[in-house]
Amino acid sequence: MHSNKKTMNARLFIFAVLLMCFAFKSVARSYIREYHDNGVLKAVGWIENDMKNGYWITFTDTGHKETAGTYLNDRAHHYWHFFENQKVTKEGYFRQGVQNSWWIFYRINGFKKIEKQFKDGLITGYVLYYKSKLPARVEEYKHNKRLAQWNSYSAFKRDNPDFSLAALNKRMI
Repeated sequence: MHSNKKTMNARLFIFAVLLMCFAFKSVARSYIREYHDNGVLKAVGWIENDMKNGYWITFTDTGHKETAGTYLNDRAHHYWHFFENQKVTKEGYFRQGVQNSWWIFYRINGFKKIEKQFKDGLITGYVLYYKSKLPARVEEYKHNKRLAQWNSYSAFKRDNPDFSLAALNKRMI
């Protein structure tokens, strides 16, 4: 009986070790560096379960930052930044690889050019067009179709008094 108990304990131990090995393998996470053919860093980020999961940054073949954002199961997820000539050109939210919520598009000088509201990858909500630092024109969309247009922000505010640009800016930070 004593020998059977030892055998049983040994089997349980081996089973537990194997179970842990499979468990750790299934959540293997590693930090990856990819390179362009010219040797310049192309991308850095996290791989988990053979998929991009976590924060990634991509670079052009000249070494300038191109994108920065989080992946969830190989899909862009949460907040992303896109760059050209080392400046942010647009930024916004993804949910499972699809644009959602507010996106901001910038001019070369860094000022806002357009803000767009997306839902499930389609422009749904408001689009604000900026001149200098203030909205100059506003459009309303549903499923990429324009429903209304205001040729000034003051005209838009008259029709939409509850809309708050200050609240919008706080949500985007």
